[in-house]
Amino acid sequence: MKNWHYKIFFSTVFSFLFTVLHAQQAVNYVVEIVELDMSGSGSCNDGQGNEEEPTWLIWTNDNVNSTWDGGYCHTDDADFTSSSTPAHVPQTNKIVSSRNNTIANQINIKFEGWEDDCGSRCGYQSSCGFFQGDDNYQFVNPIGSISFRSQPPCTWTQYSFAAGCFSFKIKIKWEYSDFSAGADTSTCFNNLNLNAVGNGEWSILSGGAASFSNSTDPSSNFIGTLGNSYQLLWQSPSNSSCITNNNTDTVLVTLNNIISQDIVNTCGSYTWINGITYTSSNNTASQVLTSVNGCDSTVFLNLTINNNPNPNLSSIPSSSICANEGITFSANNGVNYDWQIGANGTIFQSGGTATYYTDSLSSSDTVYVTVTGSNGCSTTSYLYVNVNTLPICSIAPGDTSICEGSSVLLNGTNTSVGVTYLWNDPNATTTSTLNVSDTGYYELTITDNNGCRAYDGVQISYYPNTVISLGPDFSICEGGDTTLSIGPGFLSYNWSNGSNADTALLGPGNHFVEIQDLNTCSAFDTIFIDSFPNNFIDLGNDSLICEDNVFNLSAGLGHSLYRWNTGAQTPVILINTIDTFWVEVINTNGCIDYDTIIFDTLVNTFQLTSDTTIYLGGSVDLSAYGGTSYLWDNGDTNATTNYAPLENTTAWVVIDYGNACYDSAYVNILIYDGVNVFIPNLFTPNGDGNNDIFKAYGYGFEDNIEFKIYNRWNRVVYEAFTFDALKNIGWDGKFNGEDQPDGVYIWTLNATDLNGQTNPKSELMKGTLLLNR
Repeated sequence: MKNWHYKIFFSTVFSFLFTVLHAQQAVNYVVEIVELDMSGSGSCNDGQGNEEEPTWLIWTNDNVNSTWDGGYCHTDDADFTSSSTPAHVPQTNKIVSSRNNTIANQINIKFEGWEDDCGSRCGYQSSCGFFQGDDNYQFVNPIGSISFRSQPPCTWTQYSFAAGCFSFKIKIKWEYSDFSAGADTSTCFNNLNLNAVGNGEWSILSGGAASFSNSTDPSSNFIGTLGNSYQLLWQSPSNSSCITNNNTDTVLVTLNNIISQDIVNTCGSYTWINGITYTSSNNTASQVLTSVNGCDSTVFLNLTINNNPNPNLSSIPSSSICANEGITFSANNGVNYDWQIGANGTIFQSGGTATYYTDSLSSSDTVYVTVTGSNGCSTTSYLYVNVNTLPICSIAPGDTSICEGSSVLLNGTNTSVGVTYLWNDPNATTTSTLNVSDTGYYELTITDNNGCRAYDGVQISYYPNTVISLGPDFSICEGGDTTLSIGPGFLSYNWSNGSNADTALLGPGNHFVEIQDLNTCSAFDTIFIDSFPNNFIDLGNDSLICEDNVFNLSAGLGHSLYRWNTGAQTPVILINTIDTFWVEVINTNGCIDYDTIIFDTLVNTFQLTSDTTIYLGGSVDLSAYGGTSYLWDNGDTNATTNYAPLENTTAWVVIDYGNACYDSAYVNILIYDGVNVFIPNLFTPNGDGNNDIFKAYGYGFEDNIEFKIYNRWNRVVYEAFTFDALKNIGWDGKFNGEDQPDGVYIWTLNATDLNGQTNPKSELMKGTLLLNR
């Protein structure tokens, strides 16, 4: 009886709260036009134009949102006053308003309409020319207000309004915006009122047979079986009558039984609500509980004890490691593994992975793993691994720069006993020090007695290369000197002349300077100082001039200054006297030169050699001397020329002595047309460059001849058909490319002299030849 009074009280309170909150819950609503006609009070037919041409507009807002929605222009040419014409149903823009998640509970309607005669359908005109104008104008704001929540949700409700000769209908549908099946709940009774939010319908997902007082009521009374738990589904109505039709939610409802079982599945042992600890051999009990969820109940213990898993924790390596060395821990017999360092440490790896890898253990770390088996039982195990500290490895002097071409000693000495060293240089040096002269990264590995390794590395770089320059090679006047500077700011200077300053006084020759910069790095440069010759002026040799001749004496063009002993300052002066002349010249290089010349009277005494005779086909060299240029009658301009006339002739030459003085001479060359030919009787073709070729010598034959050499078997081993070939090519002692043997050979000659006589000399018709290698 006591529980029944509680039930009535709570039901009453719930209904009151639902009524109060109902108006405050947010809702969604839609307002839609149904139809319009002109059958209201008053006449809508004025007899103008097409009968009854309505234009009309409808707006809505609500008690929360003052902004008007809708106001779309609707028109029609139908005669609504005719009983055969139906009311107008808009084909577009039927929805006036659609609002979501508002706490409004009242909708206001505004109306405007007229019978159109002027033709501008969506704008009222009271006058339009011949016609009287639009008629039956109505504008009502508001034409009505609707408390829409008084009607059932998710259901269309129609409302009618009239203004003048117009009447229209709208319809409204609404639903709650929020949607929830409510919080999970329990009771000591076999029924309870549900506490859903929104519009929907109830159904049972699980828990067995049960019923609802109203399956579409959010607060429906649910009736089930004591001791059962029900999973209930609250979802949008199946007939899709609401605005939103895809909402779903679930709630768990428990109807507590007076007699229940406490089913426990645990590991090892279990202490129940009575304070007694139970094991697998002592696993049943009962206990009477008072006021559990408002009910008196008897609870029976149903206990299952599961075995704890054996982690079998191990590691690789298993005994000791070096600091920062990787180690892998392994466990088994579980479905989940929680790894941590220290008994109270944070779990840093959890899941189905039975191994854990780390390279950051310290000497004080102990690794723990909690293994959970498939039965949900867990066991924690731990393992300590000795972590050896790393040896100290430090390279002095650290990252540094050196001069290119110099070196630095890297020192990584460790004072511990038994350590070994290994550098990364090409020689894999194993001493504690390393002398390096190349740039790069040098790394040292130190290994101690525990096999632990430590590393250090340094970067060796070159100082920026200091470049000095003495400039390009240049020239100074012969006998002069010049000052060169390499600039201040260096530690030391060493010049090729022994100077240690930043400047040096140097004459012509090869010179160098070597400096040390502020990084003690050396730089070097050389220069060649050439000398301009001081004898760039040449007035020529002392000379003879022709009496009364006038000529120009030049000291050369293109110089900067001229000073003659005559007082002239020009490159050229006019000479018409026998005298001594000198000039001093400064050239464009600033160098000074001086020259003197003496002129005397010329007496022409030059002669060529006496008349001479040569063989026909021969030649003779004639020479002139003492002049500055020559011109022979054969056009040659050399001092010596060659004549090879075919008949007696006179050769002459003109000699230019300079200073406009000339001389000439001539000589007669006589021709002897007899034969003068010599044919040797011995040659030695042994390749020593001496008498290796057999040839004829001399003059007097026409070029067409027939000359043959026979061996001892009377076989021709050489022949020539021109005198030129016999004289200039000859025989090399070979036949068909093979050396002929030593011995005596016979030759024959058939030739014509220059006077047309055949074989003028018998001794030249046949002879012998000794080949001796």
